[in-house]
Amino acid sequence: MPTQKTAVCICSALVLCVAASCFSDTQSETGPGGPASTGTSTDSDASTAGATSVGSSSGPTTTSGATTDGDPSSLDGSGATTGAQLAWEPQLEWTRTFDAEEGALEQVKALEPYDNGVYVAGTRSAGATTGPDAWAASVLADGTLEWDAFYTGVDETRAQGYRALTFADDILYAGGFESLGSPDVERILVGIGLEGVDSDLFPALPPFGDGMGFDTYRALVVDDDGTLLAAGTVSPNENDVTDRDIWVARIDPSDGAARWETTFGEPGRRDEAFGIALDRRTGDFLATGMLEGDDGAPVGWITAFRGNGAPTWTRLVAEREGGSLADGVAYDGGWLVIGDRQESRRGFDVHVRSYGGSGGLRWETSLGGPSDDDGAAVAVDANGDIFACGHVHQDGSDDVFIAKLTPAGDLLGEFTFDGPEGGDDRLDDCAVAPDGGLFFGGNSERAGRTEALVGRLSEG
Repeated sequence: MPTQKTAVCICSALVLCVAASCFSDTQSETGPGGPASTGTSTDSDASTAGATSVGSSSGPTTTSGATTDGDPSSLDGSGATTGAQLAWEPQLEWTRTFDAEEGALEQVKALEPYDNGVYVAGTRSAGATTGPDAWAASVLADGTLEWDAFYTGVDETRAQGYRALTFADDILYAGGFESLGSPDVERILVGIGLEGVDSDLFPALPPFGDGMGFDTYRALVVDDDGTLLAAGTVSPNENDVTDRDIWVARIDPSDGAARWETTFGEPGRRDEAFGIALDRRTGDFLATGMLEGDDGAPVGWITAFRGNGAPTWTRLVAEREGGSLADGVAYDGGWLVIGDRQESRRGFDVHVRSYGGSGGLRWETSLGGPSDDDGAAVAVDANGDIFACGHVHQDGSDDVFIAKLTPAGDLLGEFTFDGPEGGDDRLDDCAVAPDGGLFFGGNSERAGRTEALVGRLSEG
């Protein structure tokens, strides 16, 4: 199993050093066929609306007349305010939550749409004495729960959860973590059969990682050859669980072994991968995450790879002050990356960047309000329009936030909702359904507990 380690260092000027070569140029590109670029560069440098109701655990809640923000202004990459004609007015078809124990934190972390609904994965408790547990489910297009399945781990009293999801050949692959006792957290990969109404939980592959520390899957995608491209985190130092490296690998799902794997990071720093996306025409893929800077602030990390795991270019999203994350990623002929960034005059914004195939920055835009907001996932529909998904902080709590953009990054409209009790409602993933609707998933806070949340939007 080939393994390679790429040592990186972040200098005070936020320039990434790879193989003794430093790059600080910011490149631009008008499209996937733009100028070729290799190596690493450093890139330097909202919405309040009426709330809709979140569904109950007994089933989906259908909502009509969901509201959207009528303010046509948004921030461009330079922080200037620009006007846009808002043309997207979605309807919230339904939302649903799932019962949680008091004090529990349950959540949807990943979505995979299929013809009749959406598969979801995340964390729930299988019972009052277990968990939190790794949990997957099938939710039909009308919000009905078709089935769900729990993985309670080697020791059902310890925590485990799914963070990544993909499927092929009637198998749903869920990747995440399992606690084997502090401070040992190992990554797990579970296959779930999809034939029939009921699901069969395949025996989980043995948890594996680099020994003691924090190892987990964060993103999965099935390649055309049936292998899984994976991104996540490994801990190289068993005596320091905060010392984490970015981990990228190609996994054979038959036994969970890595055909190849590579890591990025510096000793003693918290470096993590969050997203992965595949260009099926070429086999190239992009991984996203964060590196810990010299001052402790996160720096967005974006790296393109060949199918054999060889990196071709890296971009770092460095800010004037504060930090930045690169979280979700999608392929649209180039690469779309969403995360958050901090401006000097305000809190964190939802931030979307578009890169050409060679790594040139095509455009960027910031969305959200004056408080701390977060971008978690990005999706592309059949027309090339873009959904930027996350949450915004308004009126003392976090609300689900979804913006629709044109392929050029122009704002078409925004959507938010708040739960029935005014608690935090956060989004971790979104995915376009085959019929053009949009599924979203995350969590909703209510009555002293945080429940897993799934919903669906349709065009108005």
